[in-house]
Amino acid sequence: MTRGSSKKTAQLDYRAWRKQIEAGETASLYLISGEETYLIDHGLKLLSQQLINPATATLDQVTLRENIDYNRLLDEIETVPFMSERRLILVYNSDLFNNQKGATADKQAFLSALAGCEQANFCLCLIESKLDRRQKKSFQLWQAAGGFEVQVDKETSNSLMAWLNQYFSGKGLKLQQNAAQSLILRCDSYMGQILAEADKLANFCAYAGQDHIDMELLDLCCREDLQGNIFQLTDAVSAKNIGLALTILDKLLKQNEPCILILFMLSRHFRQLLAAKDAHNASDLASGLRVPPFVAKRLLNQARNFSYRDLIDLCRSSYQADKAIKTGAIEERLALELLVWEAGTGGVHKA
Repeated sequence: MTRGSSKKTAQLDYRAWRKQIEAGETASLYLISGEETYLIDHGLKLLSQQLINPATATLDQVTLRENIDYNRLLDEIETVPFMSERRLILVYNSDLFNNQKGATADKQAFLSALAGCEQANFCLCLIESKLDRRQKKSFQLWQAAGGFEVQVDKETSNSLMAWLNQYFSGKGLKLQQNAAQSLILRCDSYMGQILAEADKLANFCAYAGQDHIDMELLDLCCREDLQGNIFQLTDAVSAKNIGLALTILDKLLKQNEPCILILFMLSRHFRQLLAAKDAHNASDLASGLRVPPFVAKRLLNQARNFSYRDLIDLCRSSYQADKAIKTGAIEERLALELLVWEAGTGGVHKA
């Protein structure tokens, strides 16, 4: 195993990171962030398989979580591996790259010390839920020490579709395209959640002797399609069908969907519709919002039913509803019902 050359880019996506590991070119320092925790965990598993002797895993692999003692961490880094290629040190939320906890000077002193450590002996992975890009000095010290940054974002809908088809075909099952799209939406493109639902579907098919997966089976076995219901609710709002809109909202609430989650989804949807008003095509919108192309097409079609003023007022009313709930000025359900009522009757213009 050799540390990554300084001539190589210090920025990696998941595929480049995995390729580096599988090629035996594992670096000593990885700063890992991004939404797709399933792939992050998979990459860390590959690292462990490459570097750690299973017989001494308890000695050569260390995991630290939050409230990190940087002196202890430095001791772990300087400890020689027992019987493995290197020590693998996984640190979750070190706060080295933000100013939330601890003195900045102490953090930067630790980052400076990394350059002097014997990097052939360890692989340090910092898995961060938040990064503050304003901490430029910290990032410069990381790069000066030979550190890589790994950004692990959600997979594209096409990649997820191919992944799902491969999963189900391996079990002798056929997956309808609309069911695959719905499953991705229901899980907000998170692979771990998709896999959990896919396992449930496969187990049901094995029990029932069914060889295909369609929308009917999805509705029977899987979590509700919250985003799909939000589209339906917004369609009803745009048609000024207040009765249908409130019926859909009532359905969501009876399914025990949290009011604050419904409000968040509605607020996000209104902002996406506002972005769709400026989009030239579905491809640009999908790229800008990081949503599947089929969702972008639905947003473009739905946005035609609203004016700019409608959408700006809806965004404002959503913010006001959220603020009123969080300050205790109004009960959650009532705030949601008033928002839907205003949107469906054109009352938002009075705000």
